[in-house]
Amino acid sequence: MKKIKKVRRLWEAFRRAEVPLHYRDKWVEYAAGEKGLSEEEAGRIWDEDNSEVYVNNFYQVCVRRGIHPEKWPELIHLSVKRRDKGPVEGSAFRDFMRIKDEIVGPENEGCEILPAQSRLHDSANQYHFWIFADPKVRWPFGFLGRCVTAHPPLGARQRPFEDDYFTCEKGDIR
Repeated sequence: MKKIKKVRRLWEAFRRAEVPLHYRDKWVEYAAGEKGLSEEEAGRIWDEDNSEVYVNNFYQVCVRRGIHPEKWPELIHLSVKRRDKGPVEGSAFRDFMRIKDEIVGPENEGCEILPAQSRLHDSANQYHFWIFADPKVRWPFGFLGRCVTAHPPLGARQRPFEDDYFTCEKGDIR
């Protein structure tokens, strides 16, 4: 039996995209049916949304800027999905880091929430991240320094890196 070699396509830069007009009608119909909104109210919400959409050859990212939760710094919401609408598998963390770095910035911190069941949204293979708009703002928890290596200690395993960015700094967990 002949082995098939998997070929990884090269990552293309993100480019700004326009949302097709017929998506508005589909969303209004969904929001009116699933969320109990009137079609007029759903249309107004869609029209007032100032989201930006970016695509590359793998992902589509919807970006909502200017989110101002009470007593929190400004946030940016990234809604990420594969262009083929399949689940993200394998090296998802690295892909998500790269998306955040390219669209928001390499020094902006963000998170994906593991919500209470009462706040769960799981209706598509879509992933949501909340990123601080200010690159100087940090979460009050997490590692203090950087450690990225192809040679982990104590027999741990690490998948190969595509880019050469191995660095470790002395760091602690907050």
